Amino acid sequence: MDALRSTFRDAVTSFGPSFMHALAAKSCPLSFILKDAVDHGLGIECASYGECEAALAAGCEPCKIVFDSPAKTHAELAWSLEKGLTINADNLDEVDRLAQLIAARPTLNRSTIGLRVNPIVEGGEIDMFAVSTPTSKFGHPLHTAASRQAAVDAFVKHSFLNAVHAHVGSAGTSMEMLAEGAAKLSQFADEVDEACGGARVTTIDIGGGLPANAESDETSPTWGEYAAALRAAAPALFAGGRLVVTEFGRSMVTKAGLVVAQVEYAKEPAPAAGEAPLRTAVCQVGADVLMRACYNPGHYQHRISVYDAGGMEVQGRRTVVHNIAGPLCFAGDYVRKGVVLPALLAGDLVVVRDCGSNTLSLFSRHCSRLAPPVWAHWREGGRVRVRRAKGGERVENVLRFWGGGRAPPSAGGGGRTCLVVVDVQPEYWSGLSDGGEMKRDFPLFEENTAALLRACRARGLEIAWVRADYRRERSPWLPQFSALNPEKGGETGGRGPPEWEPFAAPRPGEAVVRKHSWGVGGTRLVELLKGRGVEEVLVCGLITSVCVQQTAFGLFEAGFRTALVEDACADRGRRRHDAALELYAGYMYRAVKVEDVIKGEALS
Repeated sequence: MDALRSTFRDAVTSFGPSFMHALAAKSCPLSFILKDAVDHGLGIECASYGECEAALAAGCEPCKIVFDSPAKTHAELAWSLEKGLTINADNLDEVDRLAQLIAARPTLNRSTIGLRVNPIVEGGEIDMFAVSTPTSKFGHPLHTAASRQAAVDAFVKHSFLNAVHAHVGSAGTSMEMLAEGAAKLSQFADEVDEACGGARVTTIDIGGGLPANAESDETSPTWGEYAAALRAAAPALFAGGRLVVTEFGRSMVTKAGLVVAQVEYAKEPAPAAGEAPLRTAVCQVGADVLMRACYNPGHYQHRISVYDAGGMEVQGRRTVVHNIAGPLCFAGDYVRKGVVLPALLAGDLVVVRDCGSNTLSLFSRHCSRLAPPVWAHWREGGRVRVRRAKGGERVENVLRFWGGGRAPPSAGGGGRTCLVVVDVQPEYWSGLSDGGEMKRDFPLFEENTAALLRACRARGLEIAWVRADYRRERSPWLPQFSALNPEKGGETGGRGPPEWEPFAAPRPGEAVVRKHSWGVGGTRLVELLKGRGVEEVLVCGLITSVCVQQTAFGLFEAGFRTALVEDACADRGRRRHDAALELYAGYMYRAVKVEDVIKGEALS
């Protein structure tokens, strides 16, 4: 922890006040690491919705969370805009998608929004990390005059664009190559400003990619050396007119972490004539944690040191060439081959250096191994203090990951619980021509629904959204219903991206199920819930006496323990709502209230 914190401090002091450093969560998303970075004033760079939520949970300010995924969904973009994250659009199509979302809800946007461009910088020693090419999966390439102009035109067209971003490479990328990419990005920002007739670009995100040496305990290159290279190549970055964002990962945390693995078996078969002895030490870590070292040993070689079972350095044994093997059942599972060490024995400890980044964050489910515990240590008052920062994984989590086995119980002690939200969409609430009557009869519906969602998310419950999508070609009942109820309208649901109410909208990762009738028969909801180990459902939404009840009936008939959250429902009049509950509450479902869920009393 001392090494890690000195890295955070040195980065801040080396670059100056116009820089904001965002730790790349992908390198090491452990929650205590993210929190420590935030406590030192850093932001968090995120490549997925999950990493964004982890950054928020670590206390990071939304504006300091940089969302860089190249495959952001509609839901993720809407959520990011609502939260006020910094968003780097990967391409011009994503810019158009953001424009549609902002046009539909102008008050939604509180974000800094940039375009990721690819300035095309030659270099990079490892093909799999070479992203500065016209055919890269990342960013909008600036390889032709027409392509460059298209990027500039996007800024002219969309006033919400106010940042530019580039990341020219990671491992195998030289410091000079990174500085050249930053200089080209700064020049492009000036070009955008000129085309827009003013200071449009307020933020320049120069990415990360600074290498970290694995040959010794010394750090090379240093922050000061990189800052000097940037000053020489792109002095405008230090002028203070724009915020400059970095996304360091490997260079920040690599040298602060190590892996300790116990030797389970040591094998040394008799060598063939003329061959030297070779000892194989089979350890309790391999490609599950050290994936890059095992799958790509030509580019990743970690330093190895060994200790006996008591933690003392091994002395007095003969030395022999070793292959350090892992526990996975495939032939390539070797942490290191051909390393000369004292003859290892069962119970010895193998220490693998420089494992702070891109090790546990790449953990593999191959062979269903359990992720190891993580320990933190630091100096305090002349002593070394140690604490377990993350427990080892439990087997129940592995079984749950594969969709079966002993699923962990819900907070209420039974099987897993899911909140099913029915038809809370503008067609049935804010967009109703006679919606004033509903809002008069159910004045707390919005407040209660929002509170229910907060409570269920805080408890870690599953949440599934059922959404009406009525079309004549899929809903054969619709013509008859329209004839009986001409004032109710016909098709609903829309054919484009779904709209949601601001107080009740799904988050990324929460299932959305479209239905073509009032209940959930013929949808994938039942199969989805059973696949996730759900045994109990809470149902809420619109309209109580119709779709909410039909959904509750269907889930009841499918064998789920079913409860209807009555004060998070609304109907076309209080009388219909009360009549529905009088007929069926206690008969085909339990009736509960939002307060019961908050207190945990509604969960069986």
